[in-house]
Amino acid sequence: MREIKKSFWDFVVVSGSTVLVIPLMLVSEVIQARYLGVTNYGKVTLFYSAISLLFLVSISWLRMSLVRFGKEEMISEGHLRKSTSSYFILAFFSMAIGLVPFYLFREWILNFLEVKHPNALLIIVVGVCIQILKTYVLETLKAIRLIKLQTLLERLGIKLVIAFAVLFPVVFAFDWISVEYLIAVFLLADLSIVLVGLFFIKRKYIVPIEINWEHLRLLFLFSIPLFFGAWSSYVVNYIDTYTINYYLTMEDVGIYSAAYKIFLTLKNFVGGITAISIPLIIALKTEGKQEIMSKYIKRIVPQVTFFAFLLVTIIIVGADAIFALVYGNEFAPSVVPFKILSSTLTFTMLSSLITGFFFAFDMTKIISILGVFWGVFNVVADLILVRYFNIIGPAIASFFIFSLGPVVLLIIISRKFEIKRYLSLFYGGLTVFVLVVNLLPIDYWMRMVLSIAIVVFAVLFSRQFNLFRKDDIEMFNNVSLPNAVRRILVKILSIMSIR
Repeated sequence: MREIKKSFWDFVVVSGSTVLVIPLMLVSEVIQARYLGVTNYGKVTLFYSAISLLFLVSISWLRMSLVRFGKEEMISEGHLRKSTSSYFILAFFSMAIGLVPFYLFREWILNFLEVKHPNALLIIVVGVCIQILKTYVLETLKAIRLIKLQTLLERLGIKLVIAFAVLFPVVFAFDWISVEYLIAVFLLADLSIVLVGLFFIKRKYIVPIEINWEHLRLLFLFSIPLFFGAWSSYVVNYIDTYTINYYLTMEDVGIYSAAYKIFLTLKNFVGGITAISIPLIIALKTEGKQEIMSKYIKRIVPQVTFFAFLLVTIIIVGADAIFALVYGNEFAPSVVPFKILSSTLTFTMLSSLITGFFFAFDMTKIISILGVFWGVFNVVADLILVRYFNIIGPAIASFFIFSLGPVVLLIIISRKFEIKRYLSLFYGGLTVFVLVVNLLPIDYWMRMVLSIAIVVFAVLFSRQFNLFRKDDIEMFNNVSLPNAVRRILVKILSIMSIR
């Protein structure tokens, strides 16, 4: 089927674009951190959180409906006219409702976030409208099978615009870089992605608009459980900075934000595999490919998680050098929170590989229930841990959420498909061991040696428990691969497998 055939090239674009994004992100972060300083760096984070607060009410809970129903409508009818109308009706209606309490409590909200701009509320509303359009464009590109373009726009395009806009005043010695300038840059970067993406969406896919009330009802019922998940997601992403701002200082917010922003970039890179996995799983479910889905869980998920473990090990070991290069000594306290957060990336990969099953099989209530639970847990944990561990406390709370959440999801999906293979969790556990080693007060080279020893153990263990088998080569027959890549993969399987 086409989804499987093209999956390799989708992966190449997803991973390749992110590799290109990393140096752009580093350049951008270096300039922002060094020109703004710790305090103003924290203010940018808090202002953007206000946009996200209204955004989650209006659209974040509707995002997956475009992938779920848009994909099905595209496969069965060749367009997304009903999904388009349903999405925008619900998005703007819910935004209007969300504006009421936001407006009533605007002074308290903006004061807490230390937002002083006189037109702050208008900027936030404009920002949310841009986010509504951006989400529609990016998720529609997934549904119409332009995943490569979607990935390039979301990952590379936005970062390229931001990096250029931040670098431009530095090169020409313009004194433009400020909190207000950076916020304008972020909004214009999103708007540019909307305009480019719309150019590639054929008019026949969305016009003439079809308002189908039954379709709207189904989309709403599918999405409403995700509303609660959206709130919990917001809490998980921003309660750390809010708690730090309340108990500590804006300087501490900036230090923690530095760790969290690089972590979030890496998390989006690892989580970007959902751009491939969710449409793939939905297509497999729609076409009744039960055997392929089972093999995906038993073979592909642990194999990809193994490589994620290797990548995360490199990130943790190199964290000290990364922060010294990007932020300088002023942000040195960010290193430990970053290591703690980064250790969850192996679990993030696991979650990205299996989340599509919950959307394909209409199990969104489970995600919402778990999301609410983790949101409450995050609030309680932050209130306790910040007092005792300062900025390391929120990182510890996030560690439990980002690592244990995917474990629960894997158990649920494995039981649904009656699969008893939890090898993926082993690599998550090894990542935790790498974290512990790299937090020990020992010489850096000793930490590196111990980390390498853990990697060697992982390879030997994987061979012994048949993570890779020679008959896995058959899977490549269903995927479009360059001959050179196919030969390399076959060689790797031959080395890693014992039968």
